[in-house]
Amino acid sequence: MLNLIVLFSIMVVQSIIFFVIYKTHKTLIHPSLVIQMFYTIQIVIALAIFWEYSFSLQGIIWILIALFSFSIGGLLSNSLLRKRFNISDYSMLKKSINININNSIWILKILLVVSFLYPIDLILRNNISLSSLLNFQNLLALNNEMAVARYAGDSEHGGIFSRLLLTFVYLTPLVAGFNINFFTNIKHKKLCWLSFIPAGLVLLVTNTKAGLIACVILFACGYMTSLAKKNKKLPKLSIKYLIMTLFLGFSFFGILFLSMVMRTGRFDAEIIERISSQFILYAFGSIPAFDIWFSEFAHSVEHYFGTITFYGLADFFGIRDRVQGIFNIMVHWSTWRIWSTNVFTTFRSLIEDFGPILSLAIMFILGLVMDISFTRVYTYKKLNTGIFILITFYFWSLYGFITSPWSYMSFTLAFILFGFYGEIISIKHPTIKKIEEKKYVKNRC
Repeated sequence: MLNLIVLFSIMVVQSIIFFVIYKTHKTLIHPSLVIQMFYTIQIVIALAIFWEYSFSLQGIIWILIALFSFSIGGLLSNSLLRKRFNISDYSMLKKSINININNSIWILKILLVVSFLYPIDLILRNNISLSSLLNFQNLLALNNEMAVARYAGDSEHGGIFSRLLLTFVYLTPLVAGFNINFFTNIKHKKLCWLSFIPAGLVLLVTNTKAGLIACVILFACGYMTSLAKKNKKLPKLSIKYLIMTLFLGFSFFGILFLSMVMRTGRFDAEIIERISSQFILYAFGSIPAFDIWFSEFAHSVEHYFGTITFYGLADFFGIRDRVQGIFNIMVHWSTWRIWSTNVFTTFRSLIEDFGPILSLAIMFILGLVMDISFTRVYTYKKLNTGIFILITFYFWSLYGFITSPWSYMSFTLAFILFGFYGEIISIKHPTIKKIEEKKYVKNRC
């Protein structure tokens, strides 16, 4: 009963916060609204699904305070920017062409070709025959074998070259999602959708779902960032758009469901029930896991000052040693079944680095920075820097229901390469300062 009261209270309070944020920023893709809506939905559904479990609520309340702190930073930044610039100053900037389309098309084609090299390398490295991929029974056995080896820590990860190729599997959907809003030719738009195929092939061979999930999120992050750059608005809701969204959503979850079936090598009522529970755990289990961890350990953690959040870089430079799964400790809770996971959201990484109190201050500063970046992307001031900061934040937020994405060097390198991509395709735009200089010269004449 307590969970239901808390659930209703959160929905009411967060709805008011959503309304204030939207009325201030006037867009659904502002960083404050994206992170608020995403984690509120996660919390609400988790409370509803695991309603039989007695949450401590300490971790959930901390997340809500962190989101509020972030939004306050965004609102403060918005207020300061309105005083600094007059909105009419931006009118000249909107007449500029956004990106070099020809460069974007050619780079996307090159990335598509390179991204296919990783699944090919994976097949060759594991001595997988073509007959195994074409025979369904052999494919089931292969998936089960690869999954068992991966969880036992016996899978072949490949060398530096293979990991570099994996980076392009992630970079391609990031670039494709960013480009699709600028492409007007249907053939070029189709190229963007092809960016999911390499990750799909990896899923087919190794039964690794995280790669495909990451690619979908990366595509969405690129899509939202280019929307912010164009006009800050989502496409108008239509029957065609709704049908396409539902089709893509069901296709995505259908592929994940099929991959989980292939991992077991069986298909019966027991497997369907087990897979359904796994779906729930993967999607929403990180919220109760974080709540449990926070209430028991958050106030006694050591401070690692960024090496947990940026685990990939810390491992690359030899500051920390890489371990399987990032967090070894499993947490358990009971409802109609016993749940176990070692996935705690990106907020655990943040707290392990800086502690609960300082992390709230960091969220406030992030809110300030992201609002400035969002404004600069929309007005083309400091174009590439703003885009890079905004798109990395989107990914940190959306992938963060699992863990910090910067725990993986492949993601980190993909975003670094995206920064160079932005430099190559960008067409320089006048800054506010240059516009004011032109106005001054014009007035003197």
